[in-house]
Amino acid sequence: MFPIRFTRKRHIIKIIFVVALFLILLNEITRRTSSPSYLYGSQRNKAYNQTCDIPVTNNQTSLAHRFPHIIIIGFGKTGTRALYQMIRLHPDVIGPSDEVRFFSNDQKYKQGIYRYLRLMPPTTVTQRTIEKSPDYIIKPGTAERLKKALYHCHRSDDIKFIVVLREPFKRAVSEYLEWKLYVHHHMGKTLDDFEKLAIKETGEVNNFHSQVNTSIYSYHIKKWLKIFDINKICFVDGDALVKEPYSVVKKLEKCLELRDFITSKHFYYNKMKGYYCPVNEQRIANCLASSKGRTHPNIDKDVEMKLRKFYELYNKELYNITGINFGW
Repeated sequence: MFPIRFTRKRHIIKIIFVVALFLILLNEITRRTSSPSYLYGSQRNKAYNQTCDIPVTNNQTSLAHRFPHIIIIGFGKTGTRALYQMIRLHPDVIGPSDEVRFFSNDQKYKQGIYRYLRLMPPTTVTQRTIEKSPDYIIKPGTAERLKKALYHCHRSDDIKFIVVLREPFKRAVSEYLEWKLYVHHHMGKTLDDFEKLAIKETGEVNNFHSQVNTSIYSYHIKKWLKIFDINKICFVDGDALVKEPYSVVKKLEKCLELRDFITSKHFYYNKMKGYYCPVNEQRIANCLASSKGRTHPNIDKDVEMKLRKFYELYNKELYNITGINFGW
């Protein structure tokens, strides 16, 4: 009987050992896939000044894909595209041609930080990388994702965010118009009138409607300020940008701590379009596409007054937060 009992005991010990080993391996896999290194990797090249720099191969310079130094985080339909073109007139500011929307998109974010970096054009150590994703400030969780990435890439100290603001009622109508055209051309549907979407049947403002809600600037900015300090943000008056882009961009140039470069010669007023266009060093004007600067539909005056009244309290809160009176 003794040999049988001894054999059973050895068998049980083997099972316990295998189970323990399995649990250890499972724990290690879980730790690795849930940690920042799973999303952010562990690349590092000491010849470059940041953890996440991806050097451009086969070149003898410091060119690398870098985590942005400047990010335009909002708001949509306030002039972010125009500003993005204008600030990139500066030779030290380089960015991709299209919006990235990486940290606000779950599928893109899962691809990892090095996928994001490769979307950035190569820059030298003296240049500043910029990207534009105007939905970052309104999408839940985006600020937290950015904070984690900045920490990993050792970029928390030198990041700057740009927030462009426009009179909230006009911004809401502009976004509605863009969405209406999109639904018509891409989905073959007709969107309800703005008045019906913005105002409830009870007559109250529908503050949960996306186009109305996005214009509650103070609400979104306060959430962002729970993660980042206000001194990291440059606020831009989108209405002033249309009328006097030179003075607005010069202020931004200073806020971003860029060397003095942009002059009034970098802007050309296009009478046909009715707004200023940026002019590059080859004296070529780069005006916005025809999809920008559309004529707004006539909105019921009572609805307009109700919405403007609705935004007043939030506008005052915004002025207190930013220290800027936008005069809305």
